[in-house]
Amino acid sequence: MSESLAHASAAIDVMLDGGGPIARVLVVMCMVLWVVASYRAFVLRRGFRGPLEALVARCSAPGACATAHDDPHAGVVVRFVHHAALTLRQPDACNHDLDRWSTHETDRTESYAALLHSLVAAAPLLGLLGTVSGMIETFASMHGAAGHATDQTVAGGISVALITTQLGLVIGIPGLVAARLLDRVAAARRREIQGARALLAQSFTQVLP
Repeated sequence: MSESLAHASAAIDVMLDGGGPIARVLVVMCMVLWVVASYRAFVLRRGFRGPLEALVARCSAPGACATAHDDPHAGVVVRFVHHAALTLRQPDACNHDLDRWSTHETDRTESYAALLHSLVAAAPLLGLLGTVSGMIETFASMHGAAGHATDQTVAGGISVALITTQLGLVIGIPGLVAARLLDRVAAARRREIQGARALLAQSFTQVLP
């Protein structure tokens, strides 16, 4: 196991050395991308089991949770149902309260979506920049006097071009798949919020003007 890790670490070092500064930037971008994707997935998790009707009925019942679900790590649907149900128990409750909480939690489903898509789009472009930079380095070494164009300088430019291109695609393609899947999950959570809003409006018909 340790030998495998050592070989993998050595291979990464060789790749980073061959790819130049742009390869290092791409590696940092990859880490940021997956941290953002992981956080977005955590926010979008369902947070409860069973049908939506059961969650709404449980929170709408008399004597149910007396305090709102203030856990910032709770799923968006659970947070909406708990906060909305608590608010609707107040004497001055109205439809605007439902709108306010549904808008708030719907906005949370878009957390870091723009940043994630920007990172996914930027990775291949940054890899392309490395490709152009490597080719410029290669042609520059060949343009001078014949004695100045060594195998090492030519190979160095080609290495930068190929490694950065590969890194950009390796980062961008899985990132694009993850971003699209998270968008589908976000759309499902928005539908659940709207469904919960309709169920809460029915449960609290007597207090809503």
